[in-house]
Amino acid sequence: MSLLDAPLIMRRHKYYTPDPDYDDITTGAKSYDKCGGAFGEDEETTKWSQIYRYNYILYLIIMCVNILACMCVPCAPALACPGCCFVFSGIPTLTAIILTGYRLKNEKGDLCAQNQIVYATGEEGVEFTFASDAETMRKLWIA
Repeated sequence: MSLLDAPLIMRRHKYYTPDPDYDDITTGAKSYDKCGGAFGEDEETTKWSQIYRYNYILYLIIMCVNILACMCVPCAPALACPGCCFVFSGIPTLTAIILTGYRLKNEKGDLCAQNQIVYATGEEGVEFTFASDAETMRKLWIA
């Protein structure tokens, strides 16, 4: 999951260039989170970049715990440590699921998910839109 969130983070960083018209220094709102100006002059943001970062970090940690658990298989008593980590990762995982769904399906998320503005062009002419990012995030959210 962490590896699937990484392209969204990289596209957001590629898209983001400081823009005084869309960036608000006092609130930290970036132009990507303002969905390319879809909200007009409002100071509203989707906070999708926050979700990308949170999910990326959480699933990266869980992947590392999985690797650690695999390495502990020869010594069964050592599996208690990764086992505890799996137990304690339940609340942050539930938080990730709820926050992703909320940010994706609230009023601002729905408006941004309908935005067909191309904000980047990838290799082989692939165009990235906010709608395609919303679809990718929805698939990751359900997975």
